[in-house]
Amino acid sequence: MFVRDIMATHVSTCHPEDDIKTVMRLMMDEDIGAVPITDQAGHPVGMITDRDIAMEALCVKLT
Repeated sequence: MFVRDIMATHVSTCHPEDDIKTVMRLMMDEDIGAVPITDQAGHPVGMITDRDIAMEALCVKLT
C-alpha cells in the first residue's frame, strides 16, 4: 500500500493571519483534525492540529 492510496486529495488550508475560531470552524465543517497553513502563494509554512488548539486552551485556562 502506498500513501497515495489513502491520502486526501482535497486539502483545506488556512493562513497564518487567520484566527483560531476560523481554523476550528474549518476543522468541524470538514471533520478533520489537522490543517496545513499556507502563505499567500499557497506554499506550506506550517501545520495546526486540534491537539495544538486543545493544549493551548488548557494552558491558558490553567494560568
